Amino acid sequence: MTMRADFYVGKGDNARWIGSVETDGYPATRGIKTAGVPQKILKCTKKAVFEKSLKRFIKKRKKNQWSHGNAWDESDGWPWNWTNSSYTDYSYWFFDKRVWIVTAETEYFPAALFPPKLVSYPLMRKNK
Repeated sequence: MTMRADFYVGKGDNARWIGSVETDGYPATRGIKTAGVPQKILKCTKKAVFEKSLKRFIKKRKKNQWSHGNAWDESDGWPWNWTNSSYTDYSYWFFDKRVWIVTAETEYFPAALFPPKLVSYPLMRKNK
């Protein structure tokens, strides 16, 4: 399934767009290697590290377009036919010394807390 993502430094109207990916733009699950946005990026606490890690991630995606779809950085220009990230599946924002996730125009959510920890349910019935 296509999950587009846009990446920014800053917040709101004054943010600077850094790049976008066409597929697998969902947050990678903690402890599991997936094709999503790596936890290394999601857990950044320094702007310079975020930008460097993200540029490396986008460069890698550009090189492997057949397996991960297209990727764009600032030099390529805005890739979508819509005017902002409100139609993009995920957008990631770096401000206040952390990465934030926005989906479908929701409020900013701390990326380091995504995905939420799974709940452990008691076994109520034993399989026979």
